[in-house]
Amino acid sequence: MFIDFNQFFQALSSRDHLNSEPKDFMSSYYKKFPAAVLGCTYRPESMGSQEAAIDGLDDLKKLGIQEVRLGLRWNKIEKSPNKLNLSYYEPIIEKLLKQKAKISLNIGPIKSAGWPEQFIPDWVSNECTIRKGQCIHVGDDIAIRALDYTDRLLKTLHHKYGEDAFTSIQPENESFKKFGTLQTTSGKDYLNELIRLVDLYYPKIPILLNSAGRSNIYQIFQFIKKYGNHKKFIVGYNYYFVTDTNYKFYPGVRYFDDFVRMKFTSPPMNLVPPQVKFEVSECQFEKWGRAMWPGDSYEAFCYALWRSGQAIPAGQDEFVIRLWGVEKLIKKIRSHKLTEEHDKIISAIQMLSKSNSQLGGRQKWFF
Repeated sequence: MFIDFNQFFQALSSRDHLNSEPKDFMSSYYKKFPAAVLGCTYRPESMGSQEAAIDGLDDLKKLGIQEVRLGLRWNKIEKSPNKLNLSYYEPIIEKLLKQKAKISLNIGPIKSAGWPEQFIPDWVSNECTIRKGQCIHVGDDIAIRALDYTDRLLKTLHHKYGEDAFTSIQPENESFKKFGTLQTTSGKDYLNELIRLVDLYYPKIPILLNSAGRSNIYQIFQFIKKYGNHKKFIVGYNYYFVTDTNYKFYPGVRYFDDFVRMKFTSPPMNLVPPQVKFEVSECQFEKWGRAMWPGDSYEAFCYALWRSGQAIPAGQDEFVIRLWGVEKLIKKIRSHKLTEEHDKIISAIQMLSKSNSQLGGRQKWFF
């Protein structure tokens, strides 16, 4: 792994915007990235109880969050063979729809957003042989069950909510990245079958494929080349701060991110076909590994927001940046444990949402 010093100095230069007051930062941010729309990836399981997860949606709305990526976990829906039970997610989906939120649905089935990444029901694990690091292909026992479940899930969702309830659907999560307790990846044949099923029930809805940082973006581009309709896809980039201990001796290490860590001659984003939309599916907003300042730091919030904006190809009319870890902020709001840093973060969010809604053109919502 290499350091791209051009990106490193660009990251350092972003500090010029980090210590300004929320009003000044948001003014600079919107001028620099006028197409940005802030949303979140929402993990209801992280809220503790279903009731808390449902109540948390009120806080999302108060903060102006209307772009919500929601993950459905297989082991939560099919706890016994051939018996789908959506009772955990139904009130959450229905409340989001009532709030007129835009829902991006991460359906898995094997990998969904959040640790431990793979959410396979126990009964499936007992019946199938699943190897650590396995690349899932059509014909594998686990693929046969996953595809059957996905078919029934999509049919149920389509019957219950119709064709227009969701703005995008994401099969699997970080399909080509070895990550999670099982570190499984998706073979192209298996991913094609998932896409075929999504097309069967939702032919008009874009399909989201996301990358763990920059590590798999090129694979995603190569994969979608075979599809003539590039508008069918949204490419997602997951933005995280550095966690590698190899860099602990470098000055300014906390400014390292996936731009700095991977050296390349041409940014992969420049290879995106012009018809393909791009988003930041996960923008780190919580502590993880050695990155201990996201979530509780106004400076880290501004930095992640700025760097995520730089990840999007120039010229895109609109792009979504989804904060990862918003549940922790909601818990702090509800338990009245906000610090001055949190107050500034919330203030910045509210200012950005308000100032944007007063501009000409369509209304946008920010978080």
